[in-house]
Amino acid sequence: MKVQPTLLGLPIALMLTAVSMVATPLIARPISQKPASKSNADDSKKAEPRRILMLPIDTPDGKGETLTDALNEIVQKRFTEKDAFALTIFEPTSALIKRAVIDRQIERKDLKKPFDNVAKAKKLAGLLGYKLVLLIAINDYQYDEAKKQATLDISLRIVDFSGEKPKVEKYVAETATSPADAPKEKKEATIASDLLKELGEKLVKDMLKAKSAEEVKK
Repeated sequence: MKVQPTLLGLPIALMLTAVSMVATPLIARPISQKPASKSNADDSKKAEPRRILMLPIDTPDGKGETLTDALNEIVQKRFTEKDAFALTIFEPTSALIKRAVIDRQIERKDLKKPFDNVAKAKKLAGLLGYKLVLLIAINDYQYDEAKKQATLDISLRIVDFSGEKPKVEKYVAETATSPADAPKEKKEATIASDLLKELGEKLVKDMLKAKSAEEVKK
């Protein structure tokens, strides 16, 4: 009776089978890899978000001052949801700003309202290394006690300081009044807050989807 040659005490046929079982997964692995997803390919083509500095919200005559926090929240939330911008909030109390005041690069009055001023915005943006600035103002706030109605006038604009002259890239503004059928138990603060949320969301949405002056020309 013939005995098959062995290697390390195992029949050669058995050894070949074992090697085949080990090698097969190694050969198949590259084929089983998934090709790069379309979303990953698209992401690589996306432009870097544009850095933009948001200055404090102006409230002429102090009207609407209590609504600035809510408007700030809306703007920050909606801008950070988009890949087009990288939003930075201006902090008058930051160490860099304090140092700039000491070095007389800026004056203390530059850190006070109004901020919706192109000359001041350019100075602050240049100090912090920004070319784009977001300026926001609650231009007017009125409340009619008899009608239980609030009226708000809000504007937002993006100013580009990258050229020789400042250029308003995007601008949105609107005046809105709350419904006249507010329940008697509803307070002014709630009526104004509801109106602010509705108008603020609309304006930010309009601004983010609006084409810039350059895009319109094309």
